[in-house]
Amino acid sequence: MLNDNNLTLAVVGTRRASSYGLRVVNFLVDELSDLNILIISGLAYGIDLAAHKAIIDKKGKTIAVLGEGIVNILKSNKKKIVEKIIENNGLIISEFAPSEKGLSYHFPLRNRIIAGLSDGIIIIEAPIDSGALITANYGLKYGKEIFVVPAEIFNKNFEGSHNLIKSGAKLVTSVEDILVELGINYQFKKKMENINLTPKEELICEVLKTKSCSVEELNIKTKLAIQELLIILTNLEIRGIIKNRGGEFYLV
Repeated sequence: MLNDNNLTLAVVGTRRASSYGLRVVNFLVDELSDLNILIISGLAYGIDLAAHKAIIDKKGKTIAVLGEGIVNILKSNKKKIVEKIIENNGLIISEFAPSEKGLSYHFPLRNRIIAGLSDGIIIIEAPIDSGALITANYGLKYGKEIFVVPAEIFNKNFEGSHNLIKSGAKLVTSVEDILVELGINYQFKKKMENINLTPKEELICEVLKTKSCSVEELNIKTKLAIQELLIILTNLEIRGIIKNRGGEFYLV
């Protein structure tokens, strides 16, 4: 599966990205990719393109939502990045006819798809007239979490960003800020990235991410034989990955 039931975050911002904005994209996306989080953006120049490139550099998966036809984008100088996205098992989405050019009214329509596909939206750099604010507004309409990166108060390229923060968006300076707001155990995810698990151990941990389970429940959900399941659970408990409390196993 493209997303494997993991978190999906949009990373969007201005086409006129500053060096600071581009640094922030690389900083956040680099760590998000380590956590196997799928990144969505609009393949526009500036912040969007930087987000796609950053996740591709880490061999991660990304979805590009276009404001033009797919054939049209393949005729542009973005062809190589599109091919890289596909090579990394990502996805290119467009609701427009294959050869249709990108018109001004297409991009707000594209932004609603970006917002709809995402669990949360990260605004990296947005002036007062940025299309990223349209994405944020759609996100609010759809009940998505909005995350905003701050900058110096005199920077006009962040005026829209700062207005979102004043309106209640979550100010973020790290990936942990994002995951905590979404109710995800950041430290556990980081810990799991550094542990080598067998496919069967991964299967058990995936089940236990949702709720604690008894051996019988794990047997039903994983379809592993009871004897084999007990051996794996014992090994996971010895390694400090799970605990047994009253016959219920849960992730530490």
